[in-house]
Amino acid sequence: MSQPSSAQTASSAAPGASAAAFQRADRLEVYVPYGGGSVEVPIHPWELCVLSFSEEMSKEALSSVKDFALQDWSADAKQIAMQAKVDPASSGQTGSFALVSTSGNLKINVTFRVVPKDKPVARYVYFRTVTLDELVEARVQDRMATLRKNLEPEILARADQAVIDRALIRLEKVEFAGVKERNNDNVVATLQQSLLLGDVGYLFFTLRNRGTAPFRISRLAVTRSGSAIPVEVKLYSASADKDPKMIGVVLPDKTARGVVVIPNVTPLLKRSLSLEFAGFKGQGAFSIPEIVLK
Repeated sequence: MSQPSSAQTASSAAPGASAAAFQRADRLEVYVPYGGGSVEVPIHPWELCVLSFSEEMSKEALSSVKDFALQDWSADAKQIAMQAKVDPASSGQTGSFALVSTSGNLKINVTFRVVPKDKPVARYVYFRTVTLDELVEARVQDRMATLRKNLEPEILARADQAVIDRALIRLEKVEFAGVKERNNDNVVATLQQSLLLGDVGYLFFTLRNRGTAPFRISRLAVTRSGSAIPVEVKLYSASADKDPKMIGVVLPDKTARGVVVIPNVTPLLKRSLSLEFAGFKGQGAFSIPEIVLK
């Protein structure tokens, strides 16, 4: 294998563009823009680093440092291993390779950097060519994933604190034993319990479809004297409906669990409320009346 200078190596793979590298544990995925790019890969002394490519590569890889050796290519010329044959106690050395696919679409300068044993490395690197739009999108998605990872603990901590604050103001639970209603299609609604947490009220219920046809839920509301109250509704174990206007579907012989969240429940305490259900175009409408919180 020939040993050109660093300048020769750089010109071979057109490193003017920067490839995007995304690391997950010891795996590194590299998105290479058409026209070429460059990337740095951290490695440990004498450990193999496997390079895998989305297309057949030219076997005439060019190296700038003799101590960084490529092994034999795989039969399809899409995979090769590299090994840094340097002092195990050393770090900081670099070796560059110019790699080009047989089609010429994938051109990449790979610089391997030896790092201490306690530093993370890439043991498997996958290269693929992408358009500029795909490269930008990949970078945005990676950035968003990092932001979500960093924000989630803070969001959870704030949510926990909000629950604690509400519980200190009010924490009351009421069980509703045997409060049931059904419609003519044999769909049974059971009110299980209510929870008052600060100024927020929760109504927990189940919908059991004992009929022979799916119950497509178009309306699920809490009313007082016939007027709807602003609430949030969540159904669990209900099938999705193709119509986004439908809340959910309860299939025959199935049960869905649900909760209604009443954001400002204090003015509604000791008032008579109704939990109303209706199917497609209002079919099978029924309700659980006279629900009194506290």
